Amino acid sequence: MDKVVKGNTMEESLLKLDQDWEKKYDDFLKENDNSRNFFRLVEMQRFEIKHSNLLAWLLRANESHELHGIFMKYFMERLVSKYPSLKKTIGDIEKYDFDDVTVKREYKDIDILARSENSNFNLIIENKIDSGEHDEQLSRYEEIVTKEYAESKNVYVYLTLNGALPSIESWKAFSYRDVESIIKKILKTQKLDTKIKFFLEDYLQLTRENTGMVEDEKEKLAREFLKNHKEALDFIKNYSKSATERFVEILKGTCNESSEIEFTEDASNKTYIRFKTDNMNKMTQDDLEGKNKTWSGAKYFYEMLIESTPSLQLSIKKANENKATENLVKVLRANNDISSESKHIVKKFTTDYSTKVFIDDLSTLSPDEMKKASEEFLSSFVAKITEFEKPLKEQLVKND
Repeated sequence: MDKVVKGNTMEESLLKLDQDWEKKYDDFLKENDNSRNFFRLVEMQRFEIKHSNLLAWLLRANESHELHGIFMKYFMERLVSKYPSLKKTIGDIEKYDFDDVTVKREYKDIDILARSENSNFNLIIENKIDSGEHDEQLSRYEEIVTKEYAESKNVYVYLTLNGALPSIESWKAFSYRDVESIIKKILKTQKLDTKIKFFLEDYLQLTRENTGMVEDEKEKLAREFLKNHKEALDFIKNYSKSATERFVEILKGTCNESSEIEFTEDASNKTYIRFKTDNMNKMTQDDLEGKNKTWSGAKYFYEMLIESTPSLQLSIKKANENKATENLVKVLRANNDISSESKHIVKKFTTDYSTKVFIDDLSTLSPDEMKKASEEFLSSFVAKITEFEKPLKEQLVKND
């Protein structure tokens, strides 16, 4: 378990900025008016690790915020309100004692494992800001926790900006709008140190901008609309979801038929489709033989994410790197083409698809129209890749 010392600076347990983090924040408060945001200053907008560190700091009971188990309690209350069926497995949250919560970060690659010994309870969070699921990670994490905490009550949460659905039903979708609501409740109900209050208000502003809800009135309007039109919205949501799933199945068939990409259905699921290209295979010295058959040993893959925001990215796996991928990464860095780095080095592509319109339109398409849409969808993404790979190949040859 993490050793947590009460009174630690937030730098040590949260953002890991500089040795004088608290002085940095004090100086920031003195020198800037309310129009400046501390988290934007430290470039935290889209970094999963820093967001996870902040959540871990809030979840830990024995921290400098002195909230004790309040954040964990409010988090679980919010989760149970979204998923009432959880009551059958974990019982009444009000009876839980969260004042001893400790947090493990990146334990066996799990983003956040928050544990209460008093309640024999674990909250497991997989946090995604800009990326999707990879390599059946959710099932692996669940297997680890189930094995090590067989006698505990374990709850699994898939946290994304806008509540994207996980590939496994046992994981519960949770969004940063839910996190916003929890922080707002804390600001309203808890007596906080002034600096902690300003800190959380800054973070609240950042998350609201990231999720596209900057004004309170928009959130109030959305809640009122949902309340008044719940049945109609539930029907539309369920129908649209089934249309999206049908589209993904058709798109997989289109990928199988394509001569421009190398596609294996086993490496994809209902939210993402992975494939390779002949050019990139040569540039990374990769293939699909032997252990690569299930892509666990792949040097890279392209990935189409079919969620609320369809997107395209190139992921280069650090664990399987070779000389060729090292050279490729050097070129991508030189071109400022890397969007994020963790276990994967990711380059994100800008596509022509306006997500909301595209996803909404799926429910109106006939099977033949959906087939044509899948062909246009794949063709658009392949064109982006071809446009990207040609100069990249020339640059790699030139560097040799």
